Amino acid sequence: MVQKTDGQDRLARSLETLIDDIDRRIPNRDRHNDGTFGDARHRALGDKTDHNPHVHLGAAGIVTALDVTHDPESGFDAGTFAESLRTEKDRRIKYVIFNGRIFSSVKEPWTWRDRNQGPGDHSEHVHISVLDDPALYDDTTPWAYDLTGAPSGPRPVFPPKLSLGDKGAAVIDLQTLLGIEADGDFGEDTDAAVRAFQQRNNLFVDGIVGSHTWAILMASTPMRPAMASGAILSAKAVEDILDLAAGSALIKQKWSGSLAPRGYIKGMAVAFAHVYTKWKARDPAALMMAAADGGKEGTDALSWYASEFRAAGMDNSATGPQTLRHLFVLLIGLGMRESGGRYNEGRDTTASNTDADTAEAGLFQMSWNARSASAELPRLFALHSRAADDGLLSIFQEGVRARATANFGTGEGVAYQQLCKARPLFAVETAGIALRVLRRHFGPINRREAEIRPEAEALLLKVQEVVDLMVLVPRPQEVPAEHIPQQPAPLPIPGSVDPMHLLLLVMAAILKDKPMQDISGAQGQGDLLTNILFTVLRSVLSGGSIEARDLVAPSPVAPPPPPAPSAPAAAGDPLAALLPALMPMLLQALLRGLAPQSGAPLSQLIVPAPQPPPATPVAPPPAPKPALTVSPVPIALPLDASLLKQLSDLVGALSGGATAGGDAASAERIKTTVAALLNVIGKSQKLGPVNGALGQTVGRMLDGKKSAIGIIGALASGVLEVLPQVVPALATGPVASLLPSIGGLGLPVFLAMTAWGFLGKLEKWTGAAQQARTG
Repeated sequence: MVQKTDGQDRLARSLETLIDDIDRRIPNRDRHNDGTFGDARHRALGDKTDHNPHVHLGAAGIVTALDVTHDPESGFDAGTFAESLRTEKDRRIKYVIFNGRIFSSVKEPWTWRDRNQGPGDHSEHVHISVLDDPALYDDTTPWAYDLTGAPSGPRPVFPPKLSLGDKGAAVIDLQTLLGIEADGDFGEDTDAAVRAFQQRNNLFVDGIVGSHTWAILMASTPMRPAMASGAILSAKAVEDILDLAAGSALIKQKWSGSLAPRGYIKGMAVAFAHVYTKWKARDPAALMMAAADGGKEGTDALSWYASEFRAAGMDNSATGPQTLRHLFVLLIGLGMRESGGRYNEGRDTTASNTDADTAEAGLFQMSWNARSASAELPRLFALHSRAADDGLLSIFQEGVRARATANFGTGEGVAYQQLCKARPLFAVETAGIALRVLRRHFGPINRREAEIRPEAEALLLKVQEVVDLMVLVPRPQEVPAEHIPQQPAPLPIPGSVDPMHLLLLVMAAILKDKPMQDISGAQGQGDLLTNILFTVLRSVLSGGSIEARDLVAPSPVAPPPPPAPSAPAAAGDPLAALLPALMPMLLQALLRGLAPQSGAPLSQLIVPAPQPPPATPVAPPPAPKPALTVSPVPIALPLDASLLKQLSDLVGALSGGATAGGDAASAERIKTTVAALLNVIGKSQKLGPVNGALGQTVGRMLDGKKSAIGIIGALASGVLEVLPQVVPALATGPVASLLPSIGGLGLPVFLAMTAWGFLGKLEKWTGAAQQARTG
């Protein structure tokens, strides 16, 4: 029964008349997607949706929209209903939407048009809106529509509707598609991932995963490659399981007066072991089957059978092997009810479902139209279609008379029917998934006719013990595994860094965004950044130390020999590859402080590339210098001149240039380099024309802050523009238009400040190069 009033507002009388007539004609129809008053998602839209009481008559607000669930199995085919309304051209109709199409009485009157909202758009229900005129929306004249031509068939299949707080198998399916940790708990992380997906795909951002979000997600997410589990049951384990099943009390149990085929009990025991092995390997399909009961009776058979499981002492409140066992207990009872345990069972000949999508087959009498209930069902179909083994057929055949049963239709539907009978393991796995997300697919489950036997639980518990004790045998890959590009292993963050390396990394960090101008004419030096990075690169790869003279006048680096014409060109610059590896260590060090005299030098953290043996004998390396004791230099942000002075002292100490009576020329070269560095970070005495455009006082106030202010301000402006769309409380009233206006005005201002900041940095870089040229 739909909601017709909330005590103050009400549904339009014409729509009350319509829904009452539909319920009278089809009293047993599915109503789970019926709707009138808007939910939180609709309320956030304000007057933009007819599901909100946007029309007022006296003190009452009027809802002028109605959703009616698509249920062709019960006789209400929403497509036929919508087409009949279009043909009748009822004068009360404003527009009607179903399955991604819309017709209106106003725009292109009474002509179907595509809404272009992607798959799943109004597929579970038909939407009817009436015009805002009181003489029309409260007109209670009976509606004319014809359902006699509606096809009778199964309900359309959709995954369960999910939102924050939900748990269970369907949540694991969702998390797998989103590419996040599949723990079966729709928490804050999953909610954020759903909202991000909805934002990227121009869906309503509410964190609710309904038919529209599910359909877009499945359509836009490439199906994971059909990969077999990483391990298989050993022959010895299979033999032990078969012996357990043969001697179990379950094999002696009668079902409706008859014993189960011996091959059925044995096959289900081995199938459980197979899925349990996959669960250990964290296979998504097995994870779904073993998920805790999430309390969704409408879709999850474990929830639907909760009272029966409690009576049998079987708890499904926790994810893991226990819940997986209980699912197989139910599967065993379902298979006996649907097919009598016969793997080669064809469709029910008393039913009229003879097309490829709806014809049932196999142990559990499933049909191919169930595939859209979970992304794992098409994946299992692809996996088993290519598998080289027999899918436990030889086991399930014991005690079953061989006979051929007809398949119906063409394409994937008929291939699905054939696979269910040729590979019983496929039938078991797909039914295990469907029981967790589509329990209405199975009549005996809906009527609670499938039996739960404690003897089945006892057998499966022993099977689990066998699997827990066995050594898994690696499975050869029949299907090529998905190629996942190997990510470089992150370098460890050292507790301390060689002081000279630290100085060079600080300089590289400051200069990394843009190399300084070419100053090759200045005292024979090359580009300062290039010299620094080549020095670091050579030192790191060789494991040698760095002298101060290497910093200001590095020895030439021989260019690599040109590659052979047939060989591909080397990808990337070694300097560009070095910086991303070194920068995380620098940033970590700067944020927490270092003790330079302790710990391993940086060169020990990187494994140098193999080098060919030298053609000529190499002179022995010079004797190592005595270890230098340097007081700890705590590093803290922001960097300042005093820190750089300490670092320059370290350079001098390491090279001997800072000691009394040291080499004055060496000390002068160090002083020149540090002076250039100070200019780069904005310590020049007078600001240039760019940074000082608003005067020296204002320029110094904003010095070093313009880019940050501009970027943060631009981001904040963008947030203000969309804030009313994501925060329902801000979607109405004057603030709904004020915030986007503020964001629109602020965005160009902050972008201009960002550009000013970047131009100011270029001015500093140019000035540093000039000083180095004249120094």
